[in-house]
Amino acid sequence: MSFIFESGKQLLSTKFPVIVTTVLACTAIYCVFRRGPYDHIPSIGSTNFILSYIDAVRYIIRGPQVLQEGYDKFRDKEGIFRVPTITSWLVIVCSQGLVEELRSLKGEDQLSADIAGKELMSGDYTLGRPIFDNPYHMPILRNRLTKSLDSWFEPIRNEIMLVFEEQVPLTSDRDPDYIRLVTDFTLDVALGAYILALFPAFLKPLARAYLTNIPRAMKSVTGYLSESIKARQKSIDEYGRDYPEKENDMLSFFMDDAEGSEREEGRLTLRLLMVNFASIHTSSMTLTGILQDLADRPEYVGPLREEIESVISERGWSKASLSYMYKLDSFIMESQRVKASRAITAMRWSVKDYTFSNGVRIPKNTMITVATRPRHHDSELFENPNKFNGWRFCKSDDAGRNLHLTSNNSPFLPGRFFAANTIKTAVAHFLMTYDVEPDLTNPSRDTWIGPDLFPNSAATLLFKERERKG
Repeated sequence: MSFIFESGKQLLSTKFPVIVTTVLACTAIYCVFRRGPYDHIPSIGSTNFILSYIDAVRYIIRGPQVLQEGYDKFRDKEGIFRVPTITSWLVIVCSQGLVEELRSLKGEDQLSADIAGKELMSGDYTLGRPIFDNPYHMPILRNRLTKSLDSWFEPIRNEIMLVFEEQVPLTSDRDPDYIRLVTDFTLDVALGAYILALFPAFLKPLARAYLTNIPRAMKSVTGYLSESIKARQKSIDEYGRDYPEKENDMLSFFMDDAEGSEREEGRLTLRLLMVNFASIHTSSMTLTGILQDLADRPEYVGPLREEIESVISERGWSKASLSYMYKLDSFIMESQRVKASRAITAMRWSVKDYTFSNGVRIPKNTMITVATRPRHHDSELFENPNKFNGWRFCKSDDAGRNLHLTSNNSPFLPGRFFAANTIKTAVAHFLMTYDVEPDLTNPSRDTWIGPDLFPNSAATLLFKERERKG
């Protein structure tokens, strides 16, 4: 999401001195008393309390290089290493055996994906504690949202067409003000999570209140949705849940299942914003990277168009038809392999002490993750890993076995599944509608902040509507 990097500059420029002073003073004191028993886990950089902060800053500035250094050094030895962050140690799994072991673990009683997602986003202070304490939205997303994807496909495709055509018609089924508010909220939460990650837990409430825009953004969206929620609740009170002309959307799904305090306007709004955040958070970065790869590699455009045209002529535009676009699937997967938006994925939080099969013990309350970017560029896992091969994942069913494209944090996965279909639809529509090429006068230069990739928002792509034959 490149706009986070650019838009965050103004906020950080005004509050950076406060952030630095507070972090250095309070976090140092906090961490002196909270150093965990990690000496048995090999580390990148110094294990000295003071010097490790220098390495933590190095990880922020040169995240991919630090991860690659640890991967090269420990993959064939311990298979695991740690890197310092500002407030804790991050444990990285890198050997094939330990990655498979991490993947095979089921349930949340040892290594929790749910808690990892919460900790990663400072969830209590960004998306709100009720989201994680009462995740009633999960079965809704897994069942009702999934079942509704077919009926929602055409409206989503129409929205994609409007976005590319830069049209904003003021119709009853499209609300540009709400779109703006939700987009701003996503920006504020993502940037807020970065700021909050610099602080120990006891300082996060103050940091949220004074150093982020999350409270203001939440208030704005709640106020905007208030009238709609009240009108729907009135219809439910008068006619029951199946009231006449009931809306078929996510807010209605939540109002059907919410109980007690979850029926309050603020709680419903927060739940809705969480779904939007999960869908939007990485979508723009992923789509930007795919379009850049199409512009840089025009030799793939023709075969992709032929496949899309063949599928559409036989099956039409639908969610089901997307599953027959195998080359498009492969190209998107390869784009994300080469330039994934995160250098680490499959994050887990140790609910209690956990010992891997190689004897390495992970202390309780530790974040564990997989060295995704180094694995994606490992010649033992992928043939010619530094060469872009758009058809790489067409070869066999298990070609993507070593691919890690999501963080696997279950509170967000259903939203990302929805986003994946949207991205594929957007790319297919773009290929069928536009020609694209890079602007050689303004090449793309991406920025890494820690393990996160931000495409250059100043880079431009040149595209025009295709000339149709005949």
